[in-house]
Amino acid sequence: MDRAADKEFAALKETGVAKDGCTTEEVLASNVYAKFARDRVSKAIAAQYFAERLQTRYENNELTADELRGAIPKYLTNAIDYVTGAKDALDGLPTKPGGTDE
Repeated sequence: MDRAADKEFAALKETGVAKDGCTTEEVLASNVYAKFARDRVSKAIAAQYFAERLQTRYENNELTADELRGAIPKYLTNAIDYVTGAKDALDGLPTKPGGTDE
């Protein structure tokens, strides 16, 4: 499964060239997203595979926690910290629904 996914991703990377004012990375992201939208790929299953790959890289000392936190969007690290009860995750978060403390 990993080899097939790696091969498919490599093919997407090869065809992803900057165009219409978008960077190569933006075109690649759009092509990957299209797999989910058009081909009805399960986001939950993709997330599970992604988590397993990250864990493997972490366990093999190929990725540190700080590198991972720096590579993913802040809203994801905030969500992970919140649901795992990380102490500093609760600092500065609003205590009332709607995002304000007013």
